[in-house]
Amino acid sequence: MNVDYSFVDNINTVFGPDDSAASNAANPSDIGGHSHLLNVGWKIVPALAASAYHYELDLDGIAVTATAPLGTLSSRTTGLRLEGVRGGWSYAAEYARQGTNWTAIRGSWTAATCWPSWAGRSTASR
Repeated sequence: MNVDYSFVDNINTVFGPDDSAASNAANPSDIGGHSHLLNVGWKIVPALAASAYHYELDLDGIAVTATAPLGTLSSRTTGLRLEGVRGGWSYAAEYARQGTNWTAIRGSWTAATCWPSWAGRSTASR
């Protein structure tokens, strides 16, 4: 099993100093926040691996538009991914839910894919 956790306190962008003409609420040069990124992965059996993740982006220094309140790009995403190799084919299935902090917008998605693999090695870039 492996566990990866990251805490992001600040993001510096390419938009230049705070007083730049290009810098506004939708594209600031410095994005403050307290974001948490968690990914837990484990091999269930040799041909099947799973990973669960939770990404909480607390971006309190950026907005959806230049006139929107700060923090409107904050979001939470939680999901589960299964992937493996069997009989010369690699496969993956994933389910996730996402929501924002500033509206009632919620979403979920599922995905399933299959692709050829050679000698037990996947052709996917993951």
